[in-house]
Amino acid sequence: MIFYILRISSEATRVEEEKEPKRLEEEKKKLEREEKQIAAEREDKRIAAEREEKRIVSEKEKQIAEER
Repeated sequence: MIFYILRISSEATRVEEEKEPKRLEEEKKKLEREEKQIAAEREDKRIAAEREEKRIVSEKEKQIAEER
């Protein structure tokens, strides 16, 4: 009986060990997706800031031209 329990326990351990690399790979892929999303959001914010800066410069140039 004890051997049967040990065998079942060792089989369960083996199955869990086989699942571990898969779980780690899935977690790695999830983190990579999150990193890409964060990078895309940063790029979007950078582009928006550049556009806003250009808009402000354009408005100031227009004001200066009107004052002359």
